[in-house]
Amino acid sequence: MLIADLPGIQSFGVSHLDKLSVAQGFPEIMQYMKGCRFSNCSHIREQECGVRAAVERGEISESRYESYCGMIEEISAKRSY
Repeated sequence: MLIADLPGIQSFGVSHLDKLSVAQGFPEIMQYMKGCRFSNCSHIREQECGVRAAVERGEISESRYESYCGMIEEISAKRSY
């Protein structure tokens, strides 16, 4: 895991990471990934997602899940040139 403390830096992008690397920064999400029906689940919209089910049960905080989703969205939106 990488932790950066850079005074004066106001944002830190994640577009250089892959989706698994992002998930590894959220141990509570990693814990529930094995409960997904599909092995390529993005944990955003899929049915029978172990992560989303854990959020709905309150076992993963909504704010942490939203942070994860935002990072995955940033990665998905990146363009390769």
